[in-house]
Amino acid sequence: MLPLRHLRLALPISRPKFAKFFVEMTKFPRILFWLCCLGLSACENRYLSGEKVPPPPQQAARSWEQRVAFMTQVIEQHPNEADYFYRRATTYLEGGKENLALTDVEQALALDSANQDYFFLQAKLLDDKQDHQQAYAAAARAQALGYQSPELTWLLGKLSYLNQQPAKAQVYLQTSLNSYGERPETYYYLGLLGKDTRDTAQAVTQLERAITLRPTYAEAHQALVDFYLGLGKNRTAAGYARRGLSLCPENPDLYQQYAHVLERLDEPDAAIGAYRRVVELDPERWQASYRLFTYYLNKRRYALAAMHLRNTLRAKPDLEGGYLTLANISYHHLDQYDEALKYFKLAQQARPQDPAIALAIAKTEKKIEFEAWKLTPEGQAWLRRRREAERASDSTGSGQ
Repeated sequence: MLPLRHLRLALPISRPKFAKFFVEMTKFPRILFWLCCLGLSACENRYLSGEKVPPPPQQAARSWEQRVAFMTQVIEQHPNEADYFYRRATTYLEGGKENLALTDVEQALALDSANQDYFFLQAKLLDDKQDHQQAYAAAARAQALGYQSPELTWLLGKLSYLNQQPAKAQVYLQTSLNSYGERPETYYYLGLLGKDTRDTAQAVTQLERAITLRPTYAEAHQALVDFYLGLGKNRTAAGYARRGLSLCPENPDLYQQYAHVLERLDEPDAAIGAYRRVVELDPERWQASYRLFTYYLNKRRYALAAMHLRNTLRAKPDLEGGYLTLANISYHHLDQYDEALKYFKLAQQARPQDPAIALAIAKTEKKIEFEAWKLTPEGQAWLRRRREAERASDSTGSGQ
């Protein structure tokens, strides 16, 4: 709106006429009031007539949390607008709230089941949740409704592979190369297709191309190692594993795979070093901790064996027989009777009707009482008499 001082310039009338015009206009406030009411009424009738509600502002300057709060208010006012749920879903994604985003996009689909954009977003979210079967169905539905994009083509290729449809996967992935450009993920899945059919040329060429594009692509390194293990070429597999570790030195999956390769090569001591690295990088890898436990148990290094078994049970407390084994090691090899009693009782929780465990608990409790008695004056006197008797017996034996 122009300022009053400029209004005369915009109107082709002289100064006296303009002054008279302005005075006359101020005499009719009721007219202005009713004109405003008429305008509001027109807006209201537009909404009540069922015409689509205009989209809310983008709120680009706000944080994603503020935009979610804003969209939530809009949804409360217009709960049947599918697009608002879709918008809030995309905003949740910005904040890394995939589960909330999936809930919203499913609500959007419940309100509008013919929207290709909603199905495409649902497919991506389900793929992130590893629900590949439902993700494929959503992606296929988006395509059927007319959604076209290089990203959808690539996603259909990946999901076709994961849903055991190799022929479709090959077509989609190859098409994706032509339309989406070179992506390491595309070469990775093409390499997996070659790996599954033992097509050395396709497997190695495509996986190597993926690694060239992304040298730290740990899954591609693992796929090459698995491929050569499947061919029985363990030395070659070990070489690829070492290369992968040189490029991805903090990856526990590669270390665990390398440990497996070293065991295949009958190098258990080297394998144990790799398993130790796995546990250092990820203490929750109970399989690696359990492998360390069995190694040290076979070496009769009971303290280390017990330590790794405890680590195993922290990550997997329901390991069959785990607490019972730890209790027996603590009792028979480490003389840790309080620890043994604790683990026998934990074992009993899993097998409450086992009479052998009940007997072991009673025996351990008596052993603890006896060890405590040995620290009393009476116990100390008994220990002295026992040692003297043993020395006398040794002297008699040596004299004979």
